[in-house]
Amino acid sequence: NGFQYFNDKFYFGANNGTTGEELWATDGTENGTYLVKDIRGEDSNGNNYGSNPTGFTVIGDTMYFFADDGEHGTEPWMTDGTANGTRMLKDIREGGSDSSSGCGPMGDCDDTFQPFYKFGDRIYFGADDGIYGDEVWYTDGTANGTRMLKDIREEDSNGNNYGSYYCYETNCFYEFGGKLWFKADDGIHGSELWYTDGTEAGTFMFADIREEDSNGNNYGSYPVLRFIMEDYFYFSAHDGDSQRFFMTDGKQMIMDLDVHSSNVYISGTPVLLDGEFYMSLYTQPTGYELWKSDGTSEGTVVVHEFFSGVNGGSPQNLMAVNNNVLFMIAYSGLYYHNLFAYAPSDYEL
Repeated sequence: NGFQYFNDKFYFGANNGTTGEELWATDGTENGTYLVKDIRGEDSNGNNYGSNPTGFTVIGDTMYFFADDGEHGTEPWMTDGTANGTRMLKDIREGGSDSSSGCGPMGDCDDTFQPFYKFGDRIYFGADDGIYGDEVWYTDGTANGTRMLKDIREEDSNGNNYGSYYCYETNCFYEFGGKLWFKADDGIHGSELWYTDGTEAGTFMFADIREEDSNGNNYGSYPVLRFIMEDYFYFSAHDGDSQRFFMTDGKQMIMDLDVHSSNVYISGTPVLLDGEFYMSLYTQPTGYELWKSDGTSEGTVVVHEFFSGVNGGSPQNLMAVNNNVLFMIAYSGLYYHNLFAYAPSDYEL
């Protein structure tokens, strides 16, 4: 469950058949592979369900994650890499209920899911205390310093508190322009782009990108943060007509890069190579293919079409090496996905 490199070792979740899935570490050798801590020990009936740690996020000299110790439900935890230094941050939703669903309803995580984010002197994440629903929280690393940022989605007319914050993607937060950006649903506008300066009073919706439709529905644009380039950051969102690829200066301007007239989707995380971002991008004529962007509409172009036609080659797992070569797997019409390498024209493979 999600390998993370931390303190000269790789940390991950594993089940040895005895303790259930717990936090493990390895230095790359058999003798150096060990259980860090049995967070959820054997219960009174002799069962070992494991704590199922997920969402490993390394920030400085601490790794944050979610785990269930069998008593407090799934809560935020932190570790310095040792058993004694592994502890629950806070029982946010008191009792045995979960304050977090970890990897989301489907429970499918890999090392790209990192739900904790450092902004200023605090760590931000999503949690449900059982009163306000899922909202953005922050911590200074202590139980007393772990608090809800703001009740963005307040109680509705029926007394329900659904919460505003849900994110099981790679990039749940972005720091840009001295603010922390995320998506939230205030119960009025649907899921839209929000920002905060770290205070309740300084937390606002940036723009209602997908406005109320003719039937009075507010579905929201469901923005997904993609990357930052110079004075702009880039995100995907639905404008009410189709899925689009936008850029903004974080002040007033929001501009559609106008990649295609119909839906535009991005799969995975864009990768920076030689000053441009490469990504697996979908348009209706080609399906998912390899694209790149220099941050402008004119400079957002297809790099290579692996498989001609509407299905596309679906490049995945993009990885840049030494800022010279981009590796990926893609389907070219022969057999299954194969390994490919791409380099700018002035670099010899």
